[in-house]
Amino acid sequence: MGLSKRYLEDISQTIGFLGEINERVNETSKLLGDLLHSDAVEGDYLRRDSRIGWVVQRARNELKSLTYYDEPELYFSKLRILLTEFTFEELLEYYHDCVKEWVQPMKSRLAWLIIRNTHRHRALIHKVTTDTIQFSPAGGGFVKEIKRDIARLEYVDRFPRNWVAGFFQIEEDKIYQGFHDPEARWNGWAMPYFTRETANAMVSDLPEIEDGKPYGYFEGDVCFIYDYGIEDYESYKPTTLEGVDELVYGIGAGSWVWDSIEESEYEYQQSGFEGDYDEFLEDRRGF
Repeated sequence: MGLSKRYLEDISQTIGFLGEINERVNETSKLLGDLLHSDAVEGDYLRRDSRIGWVVQRARNELKSLTYYDEPELYFSKLRILLTEFTFEELLEYYHDCVKEWVQPMKSRLAWLIIRNTHRHRALIHKVTTDTIQFSPAGGGFVKEIKRDIARLEYVDRFPRNWVAGFFQIEEDKIYQGFHDPEARWNGWAMPYFTRETANAMVSDLPEIEDGKPYGYFEGDVCFIYDYGIEDYESYKPTTLEGVDELVYGIGAGSWVWDSIEESEYEYQQSGFEGDYDEFLEDRRGF
């Protein structure tokens, strides 16, 4: 598919690759081969009443007798119609519908969503059509839609992490110091990591479950916290974070509703100040 891949690069702007060109050229080259040569697609009689089904089947029939070696201009003109009629995601979804008995469902994908070449957002891409992109924030949130003429995508396997110190609390409970990536969220909640010292304090603060059974405890380097959802203890092993010298524990990261809290709220809780938080701030400012 060398010449086909080269052709895809040449028309990348037309078919909407933009910043996705390297990965998408390879993936599209493979997808076109699957669409044009798959027995499952050829046997797709149930969906031929759909527009994409008719176009794909027509392209298969027209390209069967052509090769890009003998008639490259004619071959690529047929290919171009297929690629400009539908997006990569629409073609991939059609292919998966044809072979869904043998493959896993399509997964949402991570990407930088770049709006007007100015703002970059971490996004989970759900569906891309000719005109729109459906996405949600990568850390969780509602599905939104944006016009493709003002946005483009750069797909990634994972986002770079930016670990910073912070303060974390669940509802009105005790606030703990830890580390997190402010842009990495679970359903909108923070995903903090704590040092062994803080994790020890957290375990000590947890109440007993019943009959003296601890809510949390350490066994060697592993922290165990009781999880009512699985009616057993969840284990947290120590791990490392770039830029953090100590081993840390992701207690509840990705499963507990941690809020990221201002340092002043932590200081207020630690101070034992008798007034409310606003009075504490006024007192600290001296007016």
